[in-house]
Amino acid sequence: MIYILYGSWEHFPNNYIDENYLYFGYIQAIICQYIFFKACTVSPGKITKKNFANLEKKYEYDDIYYKKTECNKCNIPK
Repeated sequence: MIYILYGSWEHFPNNYIDENYLYFGYIQAIICQYIFFKACTVSPGKITKKNFANLEKKYEYDDIYYKKTECNKCNIPK
């Protein structure tokens, strides 16, 4: 992040790149950092017996990659 704010400015101000593109690039980099942070910190959720029926409709088993097996501990199909 420090490189984005201070380090890259010295390399780009020339006749080939307009300043608007530089600011747009900085904004994109900051948005990417924010999305990465949110992806790392947001809980993916848990599958329980209550929400399993809705998720089973959404993600169907194809018996090729996803074979229907049952969890030994909670008896929910995996």
